[in-house]
Amino acid sequence: MTDYHAIDALLADARTPAALPPADRRRALREALHLTRTQVAHALGVSPSTVGGWETGRDPSGELREKYAYFLTAAQEKLRTQHATPPHPEAEPT
Repeated sequence: MTDYHAIDALLADARTPAALPPADRRRALREALHLTRTQVAHALGVSPSTVGGWETGRDPSGELREKYAYFLTAAQEKLRTQHATPPHPEAEPT
């Protein structure tokens, strides 16, 4: 009988790539937060043209994909909580 432990260990450590929203949604998230490509690129350690490529359909891989997915998830959450927060009540007349 063949030993499958090495295969099982390899598969256990294998990671699936982080999910990314569609390219047009990526750009919309950045713009909704009034962030420039340069700002996002600086935070991720890439060039603005790389971020532009990601926003037009190219997908990052490896660690950059993980970082970009983290940014996009946090951006979505920030926008969600901003829209869920009720406006400040107006001061009542005395």
